[in-house]
Amino acid sequence: MGTKENIHSDLVWYKRVALEVLWGVSYLIGCMPRWFRFGILHPFIVAILRLIGYRKVMIIKNLTNSFPEKSDKERAEKDRKKLGIFL
Repeated sequence: MGTKENIHSDLVWYKRVALEVLWGVSYLIGCMPRWFRFGILHPFIVAILRLIGYRKVMIIKNLTNSFPEKSDKERAEKDRKKLGIFL
């Protein structure tokens, strides 16, 4: 990699726009006070992740492969506590 100009010269225009939007959003979130990020944004993001089922299928598959001797109910009871925001 190189400088920011080298990275941008290799991208198509819509990827450049997406990159600039990502940088802008990251900067704005970084400028927010900590209490706002973790007190207000974090629960909102967790709710969105639960709605879209973020990585849920992969987590369930990995748990099934890791604990084949347990029933689905036992795995769900034990691991729902550990992986609460994802399941």
